[in-house]
Amino acid sequence: MQHTNRFLLFVTSLIPGAGHMYLGLMKRGLHLMVLFFCLLSFSVSFDLFFFTGLIGVAAVVVWFFSFFDCHHLYHRIAAGEAVPDEGFLTTFGVALLLIGTGAFALIGNLFSFLNRFLMGGVLHTLSNLFFPLLLIALGLLILYQTKKRSEGQEPLHFDRFFKKSDGSGSDSEPHDSAQP
Repeated sequence: MQHTNRFLLFVTSLIPGAGHMYLGLMKRGLHLMVLFFCLLSFSVSFDLFFFTGLIGVAAVVVWFFSFFDCHHLYHRIAAGEAVPDEGFLTTFGVALLLIGTGAFALIGNLFSFLNRFLMGGVLHTLSNLFFPLLLIALGLLILYQTKKRSEGQEPLHFDRFFKKSDGSGSDSEPHDSAQP
């Protein structure tokens, strides 16, 4: 194991997923980071719905899990145990998370847009719609690439960070589109 600075580990573990990335567990760190920031986006975007507080609590739970999991994995690595870099989200799960986050943020912003439209400030509201639409587009792109892969076509190369949702093999095996 390479020398790990405990102070840097502590500092990076304060950001969900960053500590895992510091330990070299990129997939796990990326998945925790995406999950936390999507939940955070949910809780910030909804001022109209009653479950905003519950989503905020879920984000805090993910933060605590990420912090303690990072330090637990550090001790396992320091003891010489091999820790595989496994994410826990499937490609389909990430796509649904991005689409759901974007859709709910878009709904919240549309309600806000209607309120502001009556009061003025249309340009400011339109700028708030960009991020949710971007999340939805990313989720749809991932679903499209998953469909292309299942049809045997060459997908984009960003999907190496996610588990395969079709149950075929492990993440460490490269996907060969020439095989049926």
